[in-house]
Amino acid sequence: TTPTTPTTLLPQPRTSSIPTENRPDNMVVAGVDTHSLTHDVTVLTADGALLAAREFQATMAGYQALLAWVASLGTILRFGIELTGTYGAGLALFLLERDIEVVDVDTTHRQIRARRGKNDRIDSEQAARKALSGEAATLPKRRIGLVEAIRVLTVTRTSAVKARQVALQNIRDLLVTAPARLRESFPTGALAKLARHA
Repeated sequence: TTPTTPTTLLPQPRTSSIPTENRPDNMVVAGVDTHSLTHDVTVLTADGALLAAREFQATMAGYQALLAWVASLGTILRFGIELTGTYGAGLALFLLERDIEVVDVDTTHRQIRARRGKNDRIDSEQAARKALSGEAATLPKRRIGLVEAIRVLTVTRTSAVKARQVALQNIRDLLVTAPARLRESFPTGALAKLARHA
């Protein structure tokens, strides 16, 4: 996908939270509107001018191309990424592993989005401007290590417990309408006993 014409779709916002004397002239900030299959990226200068916008695949090859493209536009100050806990988790981890600063950006308020409609280019630009101004300052969770392992185990256990409860309920419902001979072959008592007998 070729870069779009660098014309902002948003009102001119606050500029960088980094003092001018402390940043290179070619420093850039990227904003990412994330989806399951693709990510839309907008790049701004440190003064808030729009440089370019482009779409990338949400794959490892896409992440590499995205990073190379943004780096070709200037020295990267930070990325502002929407949904770092879901669709943006892979990209956020990819960048963090390469020591690139990433901040989590709140998605556009649904009432505002309902009025203007969904526009990926606007959303990615807004993400970039929030990251640039410092409005978005929350660091994404690193989904690695012991904490992540515990989270995965907890989610798996919770899912298994729920599945067991559904299975027990199904057994009880089936026994209500089962033939007498089959019903009488099951012991009476708690559903757990029925499940073990089955």
